[in-house]
Amino acid sequence: MKSRSDKSRVGFGKAAVAVAATGLSVLLLAFFLWMLFPGWHGTSEAAINAQLKATLPPPLRTDKVAKLDRAAALALIPSVGSSISSLQIEGLPKDVVTAAQVATIPLSDPVALAEAMSPGDPKVLEWFRKWREKQPTSDISCSFGVDGPVQTDVPDADRNELAGLLLSSPLPWRSLFRLGDAYQQLTGDSRTTVIFYSVADQETEKELQFIAPGSDAADPILTAMNDSRRLLWDALDSYGSRPALDALVNVNADLAHWVKPGDPTLEDARRHAILGIAECQYVKGEAGEAASLLLKLDTAGMTENEQLGVAWIKALALFKANRYPEAVDQFKFVASDPSYQYSSDAAAYVAMCLWRSGDKPAAEAAFTEWISSFRPDPVTTKSFRSYMAGTPVF
Repeated sequence: MKSRSDKSRVGFGKAAVAVAATGLSVLLLAFFLWMLFPGWHGTSEAAINAQLKATLPPPLRTDKVAKLDRAAALALIPSVGSSISSLQIEGLPKDVVTAAQVATIPLSDPVALAEAMSPGDPKVLEWFRKWREKQPTSDISCSFGVDGPVQTDVPDADRNELAGLLLSSPLPWRSLFRLGDAYQQLTGDSRTTVIFYSVADQETEKELQFIAPGSDAADPILTAMNDSRRLLWDALDSYGSRPALDALVNVNADLAHWVKPGDPTLEDARRHAILGIAECQYVKGEAGEAASLLLKLDTAGMTENEQLGVAWIKALALFKANRYPEAVDQFKFVASDPSYQYSSDAAAYVAMCLWRSGDKPAAEAAFTEWISSFRPDPVTTKSFRSYMAGTPVF
């Protein structure tokens, strides 16, 4: 499976993709507002959204298999834990439902899946039936979901009800993932799908407690947890979803702990889980902890582009933690490759770090070099100059 791109889009949060298009002024505005409004430092959904706006582009969040464009990643979600064929059969009454019959159940019909599963959950099935009744008639047909995602708007009350039902459900984690996959394929509603995934991840975590770290017995669980991160990151990026953030904290911690270092299949997942832990800490406002963790990360086995991405992550975490001399070194490394997506931003941050460190002559020199090397647009240049002068104009 191919990587996201030859120039891997590394960093934090979909929101920062806009930074590349609108220039450094948006980042400066976000950081300026962050300093003005310390109340944003919490971890409510609004606070998460505010933090994401001031963070990074999509990071080395998952292993190499999962580093795809977001749409392609979502399209691959059905391959949770093991092959599709085994998942379609697993959890269903084998004495009643044959493999051929299972194959006739549309992947995108969560109601049919909920009806067929054994053990099943009548309460969860009833929730799906009520949800289906609220969908436009044209979307409920023999070609259920064939024409693309149903545009569904699940009320918060219904979403909260689902969360309560799943937390007390007897459905095993594979079934929860399977239902979430089907619902996501049909709706594209990651905000609701994350509920299935977060509860499934909680169940997998319980099973891991009885398995020794590094044991092969943990591989199916860890693979499923790793696959679930694609959608959890999407929900966090799109909605600032606190359930997604909480799930990612646990999933990344479990992958980092239970995957054996050097594992031929899951080593990338383990290493990128460490990056995921740091990103979650950053989003929660724990920049110092994120920086300390990232500084310990061994990047020897990473490609040059991945190393640039990790340096970018380190630099922003160090900057946020007011560790400017250390941040300068990381920003300079990123700026050293003009072809890297965020090299211009990194060069500007070099000047900002020097300014905040009190070395204004060096900051002015770095500022001049940034303009000469990267030729930022006049609006970005003016905003940055005003910020350095202590009179921000946005």
